[in-house]
Amino acid sequence: MLKSLKLFTVVTFSLLSVNLSAQSYIQVYSEGQEALKKGDVLTFRESMVRANELRPNHPVIMYNLAKGYMMNNESDQALQTLEVLLHFYASPAVLDTSDFGVLRTLPEWDKLVETVSDIQRTNSTSEVAFEFDKPGFHPEGMAYDKETGEFYLTDIREGLIYRFNPKEAELVLFADLKASGFWSALGISVDPVEPDILWVTTAVMPQFSEYKEEIDGKSAVLKINKKTGQIINSYRAEGDRIFGDLTITKGGEVYISDSRNPVVFTIANNDVLKVAFQHEKWWNLQGLALSDDERYLYLSDYITGVYSIEMGTGKIQRLMEDNEWLRGGDGIYQKGGILTILQNGTTPKRVAQIRLDNAGRAMAETLTFPDQARADLNEPTLGTWVNGDLFYIGNSPWGFYGEDREPVLDKWPKLKIFKLNTHRESP
Repeated sequence: MLKSLKLFTVVTFSLLSVNLSAQSYIQVYSEGQEALKKGDVLTFRESMVRANELRPNHPVIMYNLAKGYMMNNESDQALQTLEVLLHFYASPAVLDTSDFGVLRTLPEWDKLVETVSDIQRTNSTSEVAFEFDKPGFHPEGMAYDKETGEFYLTDIREGLIYRFNPKEAELVLFADLKASGFWSALGISVDPVEPDILWVTTAVMPQFSEYKEEIDGKSAVLKINKKTGQIINSYRAEGDRIFGDLTITKGGEVYISDSRNPVVFTIANNDVLKVAFQHEKWWNLQGLALSDDERYLYLSDYITGVYSIEMGTGKIQRLMEDNEWLRGGDGIYQKGGILTILQNGTTPKRVAQIRLDNAGRAMAETLTFPDQARADLNEPTLGTWVNGDLFYIGNSPWGFYGEDREPVLDKWPKLKIFKLNTHRESP
């Protein structure tokens, strides 16, 4: 049944947004809505164009932009805008509305409906490798220790790091960051040069058990002794930060993404944290991955998609022309010329894979979604390679907190670690 998009607009501006322009996109959006109420459809359309420039790839802005185009008899632009929106927000509610009456009579409309149907179709390639029934444990990142065959899992709620041996199927406390004066534990990786070293990012997240506004924005990168759990060193930068994920070169150089400010930091042999890369088109940085030959560093921007950085020259470019397909990526991983992206910022949530060419660019025709729209893929976050297979957290419980930021323990899901077999036929 056709209806207005009341349910859809509930999400309005709930997505994490940083790097606001001087003229707030929220202000411009609101001005456009006021113009629409007065029947000024031209100003409405112009406002939506500007809001989309200030804050790209926001579902509600793009929906209204398409409506503005349609109201000004610009059907081609309206259809194109909806097509781009569906690449990352393929909710049936986008098209199940009375707002696009004119467009619904056009033959192109059926293609949009088919796109939603294709993206909403369930794909289940990954298998469940491990499960944990531990209410309150909020996993985010994981690392694999080749020497011991053990996994490390980080915790958002209490700032803990657990060690897990698959043969024993038991989580063992390894380190307590909160007890050492730090906060939520996020990304984690074993140092390839010094195998007795773990690198961990920590930040004040709203779900942290001791969250306070006065400590919001604090973050650090920790160097930890893998045998003792002792923190060897901590690295911080001025300003509000959320150090989210990290990756390490074969030579031991650490790269860290800042989710609050669009900057990539590095810790090199001089043992100093410094800015490595930044770009005006970045908004909210997440996962990092290196190419096999380390010529390229791949970076997920939650708002605009994935970027490649040529390490030798510092050249930064979007991974593909239709980069919105890769939007909403958290962890990203590269092996054998294939990039895997864990997309928890799309509707439906999914795992994307795409092949890379010799110039580090994506081959758009190879894009596939081995996992999508499956009920148990609730919130894929970060993962780790194990003998060529990708193990990743499939349902991190970000959505199981109340308005008071307290965990809803009686509804806490059984936590699942998935395994994506990369030995299957690749895209």
